[in-house]
Amino acid sequence: MIAIAGSRRTRFVFAVLLAFVMTCGTLLTGSGRADARTAAAKPAKLKAVLTVSPKTTRAGQRVTASVKKSVLPKGDKVKSIRLNWGDHTKTVVLASLKAKPKHRYSRPGRYTVLLVLTDKHKKVARAKWVEKVLPAKTSPTPPPSGSYTGTDAQNLIGGVTFYVSADRASLQEVRVPLMKVACVPDGASVFDQLQVPSVALHPDGSFTSTTTQTGVFSGHPATFTYLFSGHLNGTTSSGAQQLSGTLRENIHYTDIPARDCTSDDQPWTAARDSQPAQPTTAPPSGSYTGTDAQNLIGGVTFYVSADSASLQDLTVPLMKVACVPDGASVFDQLQVASVALHPDGSFTSTTTQTGVFSGHPATFTYLFSGNVHGLSLTGSARLAGTLREDVDYTDSPSRHCTSDDQPWTATRDNQPAQPTTAPPSGSYTGTDAQNLIGGVTFHVAADSASLQDLKVPLMKVGCLPDGANVFSQLQVASVALHPDGSFTSTTTQTGVFSGHPATFTYLFSGNVHGLSLTGSARLAGTLRENVDYTDSPSRHCTSDDQPWTATRTGP
Repeated sequence: MIAIAGSRRTRFVFAVLLAFVMTCGTLLTGSGRADARTAAAKPAKLKAVLTVSPKTTRAGQRVTASVKKSVLPKGDKVKSIRLNWGDHTKTVVLASLKAKPKHRYSRPGRYTVLLVLTDKHKKVARAKWVEKVLPAKTSPTPPPSGSYTGTDAQNLIGGVTFYVSADRASLQEVRVPLMKVACVPDGASVFDQLQVPSVALHPDGSFTSTTTQTGVFSGHPATFTYLFSGHLNGTTSSGAQQLSGTLRENIHYTDIPARDCTSDDQPWTAARDSQPAQPTTAPPSGSYTGTDAQNLIGGVTFYVSADSASLQDLTVPLMKVACVPDGASVFDQLQVASVALHPDGSFTSTTTQTGVFSGHPATFTYLFSGNVHGLSLTGSARLAGTLREDVDYTDSPSRHCTSDDQPWTATRDNQPAQPTTAPPSGSYTGTDAQNLIGGVTFHVAADSASLQDLKVPLMKVGCLPDGANVFSQLQVASVALHPDGSFTSTTTQTGVFSGHPATFTYLFSGNVHGLSLTGSARLAGTLRENVDYTDSPSRHCTSDDQPWTATRTGP
């Protein structure tokens, strides 16, 4: 310790001088250490730095990448800057570190963006960035009308099909042709199909539907529940509108033993098919041919009337119906004389007839509905919907048979322009459901105002109460043609049938349908023969309603 003597002022001055000397020494010492560290610092290395803004985005929105914070050694130069967005799009090459490339992701997900820098010495530096992409926000524009095709977890090809309506307000005729459902308590797996006639599109682009139908499954009465939901999901890499969501089918037996089957929730996605612009006008007149779930070739035929205001003479020649309580499967046919086309392109019809089925009096109920769906992929007018046939015995024992709901689709045949004039006079030959060759013959009168000498040479009629099948013939002298091309006739005669006095009733109706595929004038419709004994024991025989078609074959 240094002893300091003297006055108070002397001691103060000395203290100040001592503090100054110590401070300077500290500064000089610290400066020396900093200079040493600077001299020992290593030169900068090549470094890639990548950022993408915003870090979280939505499908369809724009993101911007920045690489300006990347580091180059002093005197070095960049040879190449390559950026890959991680979504299988083409790698982009940037002009400089100041570049700000932009991108839009079409689908939600997590994408790894990769930056690769290469300098003049061929040294490489890399950087990664994970971009989170959420589903697209509500689109102010609904998806375009037309057909859509996609996949679900069970069907990797053509698993989901539907149409967006002409007004873009709903999905129509949703169909999944094959659904594997697992059942409890037995653990079995069985197959069915899913179909939903219509699902409304909400303003935010979402949609959801729970649809039920009753029917027969594996010989048991059952309730089918179809769940279909989803949302708009941007566009595909080719620019097609895309939708995705979840579907499910549940089947519940309504008798004993109890059984429940389900497909569980299944993801699906679908994109708009490449197709012509979709018209909003009524479909052109002419013949249409298509398929249903039971008939993959020629399952559905009908005509669009000359004024495009109705479907006429609809026929499905083979309908498999399952019956309860016995579990048997039998076959019938579906036919509807006319279904009105509504201004929005929709149509629906419930038609009934009474007759004989498998030797029992029965009521037949035909349901046919759907929508006009513009043009197919090949440019043909198309329609699609749902059909069903129910058969109920009206005697004992009780029996109910049904085809369940079946999806169908049809397109316009390639045919000549359809005239609106009366059919030309001459002879016409055609077929009916019972006679595939020469079943129907008639003449159109010289003034084209009537059909004459109509004849069906062989009519199979089923009789009650004995259930026997016998044969007769149908003949009508004349049927007037109305100005709109329609015609209908109910003719009776008395006679003898199987040794009994009887009354014969012949029903013949239909429409003129322009020109066939080969250019011949054509007509089609429905015929029926009823035979009733007028003595005892009482007996009623009928052919039920039968579809027919005929074309001009000669003068």
